[in-house]
Amino acid sequence: MKKRSCLKTVGIIIFAFSNLPRKVNMTHHQEIQCSHCSSADLHKNGHSENGTQRWRCNDCGKSFQLTYRYTAHKPGVKEQITVLTLNSSGVRDIGRILGINKNTVVSELKKNAQREPLCA
Repeated sequence: MKKRSCLKTVGIIIFAFSNLPRKVNMTHHQEIQCSHCSSADLHKNGHSENGTQRWRCNDCGKSFQLTYRYTAHKPGVKEQITVLTLNSSGVRDIGRILGINKNTVVSELKKNAQREPLCA
């Protein structure tokens, strides 16, 4: 008798779930624009090392990602390094504030020094 009750329970569960829809279509559309020129004329340009989709703009030719995992690659972070340096923040302070490694801050400051000196 215990086997019969288990079979009935399984039968009821199967019967209860058989009324659910078989396939549910859920689509999501997102309009993507170039982060440099705001053009919508884009095409896929492979994937980054972590699997994030890369996009290339057909108008300006620049490549970008919608999301970045590492904070130093996000738009505007390199400009913030320069601004914080001009406000007398130290390398370790800048790294702590922006959530990036201090070595990244140092390398960015060296690149900026070669391009344009901070104090002239």
